[in-house]
Amino acid sequence: MPQWAQADGLDDTTPPEVLDIDDPFSRDLKRAAEDATGGISFQDDGLGIQEEEKTGRDLLGSESRAAIIANKYRIMGLAISRRPLANQIFVDPGIEIVPGSKPLMNYLRIGTHKTIDEARQQAINLKASYSEFFDASFIIRQTGADNPVDLDLGPFANIVHAERFCDMMLGLSYGLVSDCYVVQEYPGIEAQTSFTSSAMVRFSADAVTDVIEDTAVFDLPAAANQILTIREGTQLGRGSTIATKIIPSGIIIVDEIGNVVKLPLNYIPEAP
Repeated sequence: MPQWAQADGLDDTTPPEVLDIDDPFSRDLKRAAEDATGGISFQDDGLGIQEEEKTGRDLLGSESRAAIIANKYRIMGLAISRRPLANQIFVDPGIEIVPGSKPLMNYLRIGTHKTIDEARQQAINLKASYSEFFDASFIIRQTGADNPVDLDLGPFANIVHAERFCDMMLGLSYGLVSDCYVVQEYPGIEAQTSFTSSAMVRFSADAVTDVIEDTAVFDLPAAANQILTIREGTQLGRGSTIATKIIPSGIIIVDEIGNVVKLPLNYIPEAP
């Protein structure tokens, strides 16, 4: 049986905490007013580089959450997963899985070490410094006594989400994660549901007036007030930009070339 570093238990079924933003000024407001309608500036002027930005009737028939580039959304509320057992540390026993008995799942390999203790220490360091980012299990794997020890995180619902999470950790962890890549492994007794937070967003005023813009085709007031629900791992904007992690202060989004930016919960209120 696998060993684990924390007490065993079932996943917490407590409903997620919902953070409402009816009154943005009731929180610590840190955004500059000049950023209110223009969105957040990304390298090379935006995300979704695989496709030119469409405007007006060119958007006709497009899916709402993929039609507008990712920096032109505003967060209306967050539902943050609170699962104390989600980021346990497991040691995989290395038991051979019979093909056809379990599905292969996507994990992010975030470290390779000489010993199990070194791998466990990396996981402990990451949990201590960045606990709000880890809504998944750490799994320590060793295929033989003389082989290196791998530290994995997961599982992830899809490969792209895992790749974007890798980009995020390379940029934010200050060397605690120096290399990472996606692997497919059979799951053990770790939780197989991970990254379950969600957010409610709407289009920014700038997106409505300058991108949707065509009053002959679209209902602009309805577009300004449309609420979209997105989850971690969801594409936001064009290209393969992913809502990589939702934390209490906002949404971490990562584009296909590795740019990492946060959409903040607090923002200067805009006219609908």
